[in-house]
This record gives sequence, C-alpha cells and structure tokens, in this order.
Amino acid sequence: MPPEKAKHLSGGRDKRHSLRGYGNQFRPVAQAETYVPRQVLAIVILTTTISVMYSTEVATVVTTWKRQRETERQRETETERDRRERQKRETERDRRERQRESEERDRERHRETDRDRERQRETERETETETLRL
Repeated sequence: MPPEKAKHLSGGRDKRHSLRGYGNQFRPVAQAETYVPRQVLAIVILTTTISVMYSTEVATVVTTWKRQRETERQRETETERDRRERQKRETERDRRERQRESEERDRERHRETDRDRERQRETERETETETLRL
C-alpha cells in the first residue's frame, strides 16, 4: 500500500503519531521521548520510599541514642555531684571530729597542769608546815 493511501486510512493522522517501540501503547512522538515505562517509575518510587523509610529509621535510632547518652551523662553528673557533696560532708564531719578531739586534749592538758600546780602547792604547804614545826 502506498504511503499516501496509508495516511489516508489512518484517519488523517500524520507521522507525528507512531508506535515507536512501546508495544501496543500508542503515543505521539513528542511524548514518546519523555515517556518513562511503568516499571522504571515503580522502581524509582519504591527505592525513594525505602530510602526515606531507612533515613527516618536511622534518624530515630540516632535520636534515641543521643537521648540515652544525654541521660547517662546526667546520671554521671548527678552521681559526681552526690559524690562531691558526700565527700564535703565527710570532710566537714572529720574536721569537726578532729577539732573536738583537739579541744578535749587541750582540756585534759589543762587539767593535768592544774593538778600539777595543786600538787606543787600542796608540797609547798607541807614543806612550810614542816619548816614551821622545826
């Protein structure tokens, strides 16, 4: 069949419309250059969806991990603070105890000194008394 006849039988369509390798899908030539098969679109959509889901999951995991680290850091800080306060209290308690012991020793020394003086006086009196007797 001559080309003029074929054009006439195709309902007046010219060469801008063809079947250009898309099976039964009839596409105009202008669209055929930008046409993307369904399988390619499906793969792109699927990989995009998977990548978004994965990145969301990774973000969630990272956020959870950061939160856990922050919580641990706070616990360590609180533990460190508690330890410092406890140490301060113990130091204060030890200081008071040492001071108390020191004061007690001083008092004991004073008592000893007072006793020694009293003995000395007693001895002097006895000596005086003996001297007077003689």
